[in-house]
Amino acid sequence: MNTLSVPASKPWYREFWPWFLISLPATAVIAGLTTAWLAFQSADGLVVGDYYKAGLAINQTLARDDTARALALTATLQPDNDTLTLTLTGRLQAYPDLLSLTASRTAPPAGIHPLRLRRRINDARPLPDRLTRPDQRPPP
Repeated sequence: MNTLSVPASKPWYREFWPWFLISLPATAVIAGLTTAWLAFQSADGLVVGDYYKAGLAINQTLARDDTARALALTATLQPDNDTLTLTLTGRLQAYPDLLSLTASRTAPPAGIHPLRLRRRINDARPLPDRLTRPDQRPPP
């Protein structure tokens, strides 16, 4: 008698390939759910309501940058105890007596911090401007 021995087959859930094939769409589902969760949890970027005015402001900023580049204007900020010293250099015929600087930061405390700069006339260094916050009195 000639009998063929049939190897004992394992149930499907003990095989490698069904689980491999199931893992591909399962990974896509998990990635999709993660993306949806991130989309709902994260804040959307700021959308400008009046994009035309924002575009004009960008053009003004670019024109201001081009003018500063043409005059070779550079500014250097250096901390000095409770104040910042701004040194302004460039090809200007007359330096301004008063400047305004808007500093912004994203790290806490976040926000926009307007500063007034006054020129110190009795200083020997080239145009040192002292920064003061609007709620502080200007330096002597």
